[in-house]
Amino acid sequence: MEKQETNDYISKIKKHKRKIRIAVAVIVLMIICTVVVISIVIRNKKYNSYQIVEEYAMDDMIGGEYYNFGDYILKYNSDGICCLKGKTPVWNQAFEMQNPVLDICGKYVAVGEKNTNKIYIFNTEGQQGEINTQYPLVNLAVAEQGVVAAVLEADDANYIEVIDSNGMELVTGRTVLNGDGYPIDLSLSNDGTKLIVSYLKVDEEQCKTSIAFYNFSEIGKNEIDRLMAGFNQYDTAIVPKVEFLNNDTACAFADDRFTIYSMKQKPEIVCEEMIDQKIKSIFYNDSYIGFVLHNENLENPNTLKVYNLKGRHILSKNFDFSYTDIGFAKDSIVMYNDEECSIMSLKGVEKYRETFVNGIIEILPSKNTYEYLLMDIDGIKKIKLK
Repeated sequence: MEKQETNDYISKIKKHKRKIRIAVAVIVLMIICTVVVISIVIRNKKYNSYQIVEEYAMDDMIGGEYYNFGDYILKYNSDGICCLKGKTPVWNQAFEMQNPVLDICGKYVAVGEKNTNKIYIFNTEGQQGEINTQYPLVNLAVAEQGVVAAVLEADDANYIEVIDSNGMELVTGRTVLNGDGYPIDLSLSNDGTKLIVSYLKVDEEQCKTSIAFYNFSEIGKNEIDRLMAGFNQYDTAIVPKVEFLNNDTACAFADDRFTIYSMKQKPEIVCEEMIDQKIKSIFYNDSYIGFVLHNENLENPNTLKVYNLKGRHILSKNFDFSYTDIGFAKDSIVMYNDEECSIMSLKGVEKYRETFVNGIIEILPSKNTYEYLLMDIDGIKKIKLK
């Protein structure tokens, strides 16, 4: 009898545990379904208006270029550069540059004028350094701790110099047009230890591009000129733009393809995709790369294509919006002209379209989703879609 009672007791415990497991599974399933439904609703939600969260009236808005700069806004033009918090200058630096070259990484910015010998380095606290180069400046790139890579032009060759914010030369290399080629673009990794360069070379009356990767850390110290690898698969295609998208991933944008490289130590190709349409625009962030291509559709003459950093195709969509600027804002795409703005999700859903009465000088993404910084003739407005 006691044995039977024990078996009944064990059976009840098992049934009770089974009920608990079923209840937990149902609750988890309900939570997953709720999250999926909410994400679908948010992904497909369209906005029809906006509210002004903050507003800063300012003069002299026209004629400047604006960038996100840490928690601040960077404004620059040929007369100088200024770091703004709201409408209040955190710092500003006056200069006269007719042909400025500028690059931003995180909280650092480097700026110089082409064909001169001076580079200024700033962070969000103000000027951190001033570099006097041996030869005139052609192009530059900056890393997030203020390291600068500069292309310099001499009479018989070009030089690539890597310099810290104190002006100390870390690396220098000489390039010759009929040897290495002419460096047409370069980009530093966020930590300043890796460099990608696109070289243009004239070979038997044909222009050819090659890509080179350098490493300035301990990893590259035993390599000749710290050159980690070179890639020459571009034939007669030109590669006018190269960019480190994050610390270990770079992309080479050619006129007929794009190549994604991984470089934790030695570089290797992750993906290479041919593009058979004319490229009108490229844009990117640390998660995606995007292209606007020309097509023959008269109603929708633009084709938008987006890829992730593994080269997986995320979006392809024809559209008719006439834009002057386009870029990513987290997981959405913002395009605008001097009056109208269109915001599209990565699913190809147009979330919002608006014509602004005071026009548009610049639109920058804010930290919060579907919040933006709108620069117009009256000043700066932080707007939130609703």
